[in-house]
Amino acid sequence: METVLHAFVKLLAQGTRWTTRALSGRLSSKQASSWLLAQGKIARTYRAGDDWETYYTYQVDGSYYSGYFSSSSFPVERQDKAILIRYKPEQPETSFFLDSDQVGPSV
Repeated sequence: METVLHAFVKLLAQGTRWTTRALSGRLSSKQASSWLLAQGKIARTYRAGDDWETYYTYQVDGSYYSGYFSSSSFPVERQDKAILIRYKPEQPETSFFLDSDQVGPSV
């Protein structure tokens, strides 16, 4: 019985994390659409459950930053190519990848 309860609590916590990530992603994409653009590059992509997590790097005023985004498919079209990243002007370490900013096949 304890194992079943433990599994249920773990599943519930994981679902809450995914919901929080999805909600914060929607809010951020709306806010990020007015942020400044920087050229970035994909650094690493790996499988995370049913999704792919892609880490990227970008540079603002000579300083390097990084971020990541999740997608349901492997972004093969973007590997080793420049991507556009939105970053918050007053906090350049805060960034967001918007598929609508990209030229070419979507992620």
